[in-house]
Amino acid sequence: MIYPIKQYIFKFFTFLCCGVGCIYYITQIEEALQAGFWDVLFFLFRGQREYNPVSRQPFIPPFFWIIIQSTLIYCSVSFLSGKLSPYETQILIRMRKRKKWWREKIAAAILYTSMTYLILWAGIAASCLVSGQKLGNQGLASLYGMGNLSVSQNILVLMVQPFLTTLSFAFLFMVLHLILEEKTVWILMEAILFFSAFLTSVLLIGNHAMALRSSAAMPGGIETWQAAVTDIIVILLCWITGERYVNRMDWLGKQKEN
Repeated sequence: MIYPIKQYIFKFFTFLCCGVGCIYYITQIEEALQAGFWDVLFFLFRGQREYNPVSRQPFIPPFFWIIIQSTLIYCSVSFLSGKLSPYETQILIRMRKRKKWWREKIAAAILYTSMTYLILWAGIAASCLVSGQKLGNQGLASLYGMGNLSVSQNILVLMVQPFLTTLSFAFLFMVLHLILEEKTVWILMEAILFFSAFLTSVLLIGNHAMALRSSAAMPGGIETWQAAVTDIIVILLCWITGERYVNRMDWLGKQKEN
């Protein structure tokens, strides 16, 4: 691998474990309930019900949800913080290996996203077992009308869908990072998350990671299959776009030499 993944494992693991511990602690205090496995996941990914400008009740954007999503995206693309040395960059350019470089970025993003969620799920499950809690709905999800979901529905809404959404954000981050500075890309990521709180649309992928926007929580909500298909399309489009871009750069470099 061109990117030294081992160099970032410790930072990644420490950061994520601290986050899991803090989140579980906040969950226990916030609702004063004995939170189970699904309750904690619901707390992380519940988001906010759709914005209604006619309602007299003030709409508070889900800032905590935005922070959680930003953290997950960061863990998925944290390998980008390691800059390639000029020497390594020149080798890639001269050998026309940009496609190899891009595919290794893809593999790293999939690996990091998978690690992020595996550690998250394992950490929550372990903390529930250690504290003697059941790995099921206790009360938090029931308060929002989602306490009677089957295990398969919980897996789809609270595990599979957030994973696919984070992965699609990671791919979008990488393809934008080909032409934009990292800070600019982060601003765009935060803008997508923020506008997702106000606009309920399957095209705004931030909605896919909000359990309260799913059809399981509200009539006419986003169907799981719609969100999954949209995320997969985003992932494939970003993959293809990035590969075409680096191929184009290699071709232009070859033309200049000739």
